[in-house]
Amino acid sequence: MSQKLTVTVNGQKYAITTTEETDYVQGLAREIDSLIHTITKGSSAMSPDKALLLAALHYLDQLKKTDDNADSLRRQISRYDKEATRARAELQETKKTLAALRQQDGKHVKN
Repeated sequence: MSQKLTVTVNGQKYAITTTEETDYVQGLAREIDSLIHTITKGSSAMSPDKALLLAALHYLDQLKKTDDNADSLRRQISRYDKEATRARAELQETKKTLAALRQQDGKHVKN
């Protein structure tokens, strides 16, 4: 369900509508606000728009790198799954071969 709430970032209040929990969204806004304060520290001449842009670029960079890492992990898991499937098939073949050898050995011992 959508809800309206107000968040404050860099001294500006923003009215937003969200389906997320209020505490979660407020926490995101505090994190953005903190990053903007870090970005603007020592640069009082930086415009609020530029600070917001730099914060957006920072978070988008993190998101992209996280997505790339997740894709890499999915590919690695897929390779491991294929290797495990091959190993299981090889194990089954080895068990069949071993059973056949034991059966042959049993025939030789009886004769």
